[in-house]
Amino acid sequence: MRAIYAEGQPVGFGLTFNEPSEGYFLWRFMIADKHQRRGIGRRAMQQVLERWRELGATAATTSVVPSNTGATRLYESLGFRFTGEEDDGELVMSLDM
Repeated sequence: MRAIYAEGQPVGFGLTFNEPSEGYFLWRFMIADKHQRRGIGRRAMQQVLERWRELGATAATTSVVPSNTGATRLYESLGFRFTGEEDDGELVMSLDM
């Protein structure tokens, strides 16, 4: 679990699972509403992905609520693609790294 800060203020958090033998998963990723659409989430996600690459990740996985078009656009812009799988009502996305 990691806090996300912008200009010294907490604005969100991310919850990840990264275990080389089991994979790299983004379980939760939230930016407070008033801080969205400012590039903060994109930069934080880029840092997560950079760290995973340093650890040797070859793929990453997350899931999105179907109605969350903002998250879907963010993940797609970073290279994530829908897998066709569903997990507890959320659509699974993956990224080849």
